[in-house]
Amino acid sequence: MTTIFLTGGSGEIGSVLIRELAPSHKIKALFLNAPGAFTHAHVEWVQGDVTQPWTYESHLKGVNKIVHLAAQLRGGKNESYEKVNVKGTLELVKMAHEKGARHAIIASSASITQKPLSLYAQSKKKMEERLRHAQMPVTIIRPTLVYGPHSRYIQLFQKWVEGPLPLFFLPNNGMADIRPVHVNDVSHAIHALVKKPPNGNKTYDICPRTPFTLRQIIETVMEARGIKKPLVGVGEGTYAPILALLQKCRIPIPSLFSTWVAGGNGYTVNPEPFWEAYGIPFIDPREGIQRCVK
Repeated sequence: MTTIFLTGGSGEIGSVLIRELAPSHKIKALFLNAPGAFTHAHVEWVQGDVTQPWTYESHLKGVNKIVHLAAQLRGGKNESYEKVNVKGTLELVKMAHEKGARHAIIASSASITQKPLSLYAQSKKKMEERLRHAQMPVTIIRPTLVYGPHSRYIQLFQKWVEGPLPLFFLPNNGMADIRPVHVNDVSHAIHALVKKPPNGNKTYDICPRTPFTLRQIIETVMEARGIKKPLVGVGEGTYAPILALLQKCRIPIPSLFSTWVAGGNGYTVNPEPFWEAYGIPFIDPREGIQRCVK
């Protein structure tokens, strides 16, 4: 039985993945403060800090593969993104190789294709560049916007469309290609990579094969909630003062996300290489989002 060292096992993706992997793999799941709620005979929760290799070093003995999902996602300073997402990742891969692991699956993000890059995306891009020199095969996955039944993005979109205004402002006319991917599909993709590792280093965009824009996301959420409002497209220059006014009126809106898409910044992705290699069908975003909206 393959032994996997998993980080981020209690996160949005990890909590789904650990359930999928547990029946057929032994898992050592790293946690920082508290172990995840999932229990299984094949799962061992081990405490440690990805930025402090000595706290998890002993648990790498006997590990065949690592799946690294833990990351500094938001709310930190530049130094914390560097410490966790770059240095922490590189040290984990190096130590895992020294202990005998032979394959690493590392979560990056499609956000590294955005302009301008957020601090998070900058750190992930740097991480990817440094991993090219790793001593064992590394598979990098780049999911787009990940959603699921408990996704913060689904909650944000719901609050956004349920605001008190009689109309809905769509930054950049809602044409940014977001191409959201269901968390179950990300889990299936990682499981496929565990079972059938590619030769050498590979990077895969993990997302549906066809574009799905912000406008389509909003329309889907509104339909699921039975909300009917006119969608008013506004350009980048016009949207900034509108956003400032909405914030002043305390109208709930995902300001960072909407500012980003106002510039027309969707993801630049190519899901075909993963599709050709593994042929996993992904959930249609319209159907998946409708299931998740409460």
